[in-house]
Amino acid sequence: VPDAGGRDILQRDQHDSRLYRPQPVSRHDARRRDALWRAGQPSDRTGGGTMSMLHIAPEAIWHGPLMLVNARHPMREPAEERMVALESGGFSVPLNARAAALLKELLTEIGAGNGIVPVSGFRSRAEQERIYRESLRDNGPAFTRRFVALPGCSEHETGLAIDLGERRASIDFIRPAFPDTGLCGAFRRRAAQYGFILRYPMDKQDVTGIDHEPWHFRYVGAPHAEILER
Repeated sequence: VPDAGGRDILQRDQHDSRLYRPQPVSRHDARRRDALWRAGQPSDRTGGGTMSMLHIAPEAIWHGPLMLVNARHPMREPAEERMVALESGGFSVPLNARAAALLKELLTEIGAGNGIVPVSGFRSRAEQERIYRESLRDNGPAFTRRFVALPGCSEHETGLAIDLGERRASIDFIRPAFPDTGLCGAFRRRAAQYGFILRYPMDKQDVTGIDHEPWHFRYVGAPHAEILER
């Protein structure tokens, strides 16, 4: 949801004080406190106990799961995190290792089986350039501006974004079907609990610069996803 200034939700919420208050840790991330918090920090510092002040340099906003990437904020350098193969329903895409682990847990919990497939995950700059060029050729500039980010401005280049599709005989790579019902609906209802948000919601094109994409989910981590979805 945009703020009064019309800024992108991730840009706004990177500086939202709610993100830096003590927050409960979801049961899914509670098992990985060592990965969530710096070594040496009290493991219960988000459970309502004491909280240490962490000073973050301005450059830090370009790193981590809350990094903002769009046409106004292109990536400054290639993704740093390790990518792994996310496999489901006979499809396999590379994704940030932590995002992939939590996504697999979510798919397992809702009993997705082969009903939801990963269509597109991490993309290198070269791959994004190819996709953009081919979309211009096949779909024209108007369609491409609506649904394909410029190279360097795509969340897919972070490894934190994934396009998911309902398993069908034919799956559109650019706009895979991901309805609000069935397994896809169950995924939507649970996504924030696992650190994922629907990145491009309906009627927010003027804020995000991208048309509604019901298939595109972005990992921002816990508790951030649940805060952003409130």
